[in-house]
Amino acid sequence: MTDLTSFWIMKVPVVSTAHITLETNEWMLEMSNDEHDRYMIHHICGGWMIFVGEEPDNIDESFPDELKKLMAWCQEYHFTWLRLDQDGDLI
Repeated sequence: MTDLTSFWIMKVPVVSTAHITLETNEWMLEMSNDEHDRYMIHHICGGWMIFVGEEPDNIDESFPDELKKLMAWCQEYHFTWLRLDQDGDLI
């Protein structure tokens, strides 16, 4: 059996898609279908996986306000990824 203590294990908060507007959802669809590799916004079943990173400049000023707030919250708690899910938690 593999020793899991040597693996890099990430914690990813799973937050409700209720935190974003329909317009933000549409914006993320455009971003995920475009070649914006820097932002790494991926549409997945039931929601989104979003790279947050550790640097404040990962939160681009062009992002919708509620997404910027969620990403800042993640950075505050040292999460580098965010999952938005229809069954996620309200924060």
